[in-house]
Amino acid sequence: MYDLLSPGYRGRCTAPLLVDTKARRIVCNESSLIMRNLARLDMEGGTGVDLYPAGLAREIDAWNER
Repeated sequence: MYDLLSPGYRGRCTAPLLVDTKARRIVCNESSLIMRNLARLDMEGGTGVDLYPAGLAREIDAWNER
């Protein structure tokens, strides 16, 4: 995906990778940021699972800073 969407990219290729398929570009490759962004979405047919609950936000952030 990096080669296809970011020709010449020389950084470390990571997973997960959030891709805008319409714009054909990489949006984000940082898992904690992806989870926070997905947690804000209200998608039809979603499970209702809170991926970044307010009561655990500090603990989640602390773990991600390690």
